[in-house]
Amino acid sequence: MPQRKKPEELPDELPRKKWWLPLLIGLVLLVVAIYGGRKLYGRLEPERLARRAQVLMDKRDYRGALITLSRALQINNNSESATRAMIELMERLQAPQTSEWHRRLSELNPNANDDAMAWAEHALKQGEPASAARALTQVPSENRSNPQFQSAAGLTAIQAGNLQAARAFFGEAAKLDPKSDVIRYNLALVQVQSHEPAESAAGMASLVELGKSGRAQSFALRTLVGQYARTGRIEEALASSNQLVSLPEAGFKDHLGNAELLRHLKRAEWTSSLEKAKLAAEEKPEDAAGIVNWYRINQQADEGLKWSEKLDPAVTDSPTVRSARAECLTTLARWDLLLRLARSDSWGPQEFRRYAYLARAQAEAGDTASSNGSWANAIRACYVDRWRLMQIAGMATSWGWKEQAREVLWVAAYAVSPDWALQQLYQGYSSERNTPDMLRVVRRMVDVDGSNLGAKNNVAVFSLLLQQNVQEALLLTQELVKLKPEEPIFRATYAFALLSDGRIEESLQAIEHITPELRADPAFALYSAMIYQANGDAKKAREYLAKIDRTKLLPEEERLAAKVWELTPS
Repeated sequence: MPQRKKPEELPDELPRKKWWLPLLIGLVLLVVAIYGGRKLYGRLEPERLARRAQVLMDKRDYRGALITLSRALQINNNSESATRAMIELMERLQAPQTSEWHRRLSELNPNANDDAMAWAEHALKQGEPASAARALTQVPSENRSNPQFQSAAGLTAIQAGNLQAARAFFGEAAKLDPKSDVIRYNLALVQVQSHEPAESAAGMASLVELGKSGRAQSFALRTLVGQYARTGRIEEALASSNQLVSLPEAGFKDHLGNAELLRHLKRAEWTSSLEKAKLAAEEKPEDAAGIVNWYRINQQADEGLKWSEKLDPAVTDSPTVRSARAECLTTLARWDLLLRLARSDSWGPQEFRRYAYLARAQAEAGDTASSNGSWANAIRACYVDRWRLMQIAGMATSWGWKEQAREVLWVAAYAVSPDWALQQLYQGYSSERNTPDMLRVVRRMVDVDGSNLGAKNNVAVFSLLLQQNVQEALLLTQELVKLKPEEPIFRATYAFALLSDGRIEESLQAIEHITPELRADPAFALYSAMIYQANGDAKKAREYLAKIDRTKLLPEEERLAAKVWELTPS
């Protein structure tokens, strides 16, 4: 039997059995390096691109900055530096998406009080109370018991139209910081709007006190001028205005308001006050545009144009002054000059106006095809922004462009907060007695707000009048009657739906749930007449026909009334 070797005498087999270990370690290191490199690239490259975008913004190459930041966010959608740079770019462009970028930054830093407050402040400046309210919910709870948060909450409540809540927030802010003139002013501003005489008087007293000195002095004096003027106390308004224009911070609007008060009182010095307003407006495009518009409103559009041409070219050619000049040229019907102005380079945030004026000038020149294209560009340049859509809808309406105005309103009807557009569309189609388009509007109203029972009832009524979707209308009216069984207008529509579905006896039972007095009301008389005629009661049918107000009938209702008259001869 061979002798077994001792363990220490066996050959070392480790190198032969684990030759793959170095390769494995190398592969792991390679994977880690690649992963780490990608992570590092995803962090560092967006920061580099954000710095590059900042340089482009400083050069006013906003398109290049947008492309650069879009690339940065494509690499890392959660890049804080790129998001901050995008906010700055959007603010420079006055783009409607600015609040959305503030929201994204706040969500990237959910516990960052400064980012949430910056979002709220921007939303308040833009008149977006819903966005401001969402921003304030991002503020950490431990940072809410301070005057800054309470003041922002108060301003949000004011913009939302909730004065009672605003009063409570500002009252709390005043308790937390009783020495702040700005907080005292905000509280006084809410108080003077109260219907309670004592509270309103307290607000006025506070404004008078603040108007004597302090950080809020100019704000208080401006409010006093407005309050006195609204109540017919013109001399007191002028006294506050004189005090206001003597302050170093008085702006062109203060001088212009002073001039208007003096002119109202037929004081000769109003012209010198106007000159001060013009002098104060020369360097700021927004103020210069205000002077140009003042001349136009006062039937001196030519003077406004002449004055604007004397300004520094940087001011004259600014988007806001170009818009004001374009309005003057429209008033003067100087289409050749308007066409030249609207064909200039980009108007930045006012680009939607440039296209609108270009469309008007082209239309007046007889170039309908180009005008239609420019108007489509004007709508696109609104970026579905509510304020911009309202502006060009108003422009089109003032020009008598009904179809173009409606085109804008229908775009707005599918944008954020479409109620204003839907109301205008409904009123317009109603005045034309256009039932098919009224149906189209109320269907959209229901899409926007499923709890709008009035709109649902109108969907049913118009559908039945047009003999469309009768079964759908019947189900809708059944739902309405179930929700509000004592509402007579829902009951009448339900009866009409039953009649339209051929359920004649049931329609009579439904209409007789309404009192005889209401059945005879002009709003329900046609339905009552139709139902009684269908049920063979010609006498009652004629009785209700006599109650109909024919001036308020839609064309389809007129035809139904005529048919009932024909079937119920006296």
